[in-house]
Amino acid sequence: MLGKPLFRRKLCLGRVLVAKYPIGVTVTEKKAEAADVVASFMKLYVNLPLEERTRTVLVYENQPISWEIARNEIVHGGERGMKILKKLSELKIV
Repeated sequence: MLGKPLFRRKLCLGRVLVAKYPIGVTVTEKKAEAADVVASFMKLYVNLPLEERTRTVLVYENQPISWEIARNEIVHGGERGMKILKKLSELKIV
């Protein structure tokens, strides 16, 4: 096993990220789908004009959510971020 990586690597938006699962462990389809939705959100976010990022994209729990807030919540991986991502996916924005 000398010279083999212990973890799988993924290329995401120009950065190499080390996944949290060791080689040999498969990712469930649900996690793969969630990763695809996050990747499509980030691709969409990166291509938005800077002025558009401050505008409201969604109202969640009676609070306006801008693209910037949505990105911050999704990147930090909290429950709120996943709910925002799910809502954006339901609205077919992502």
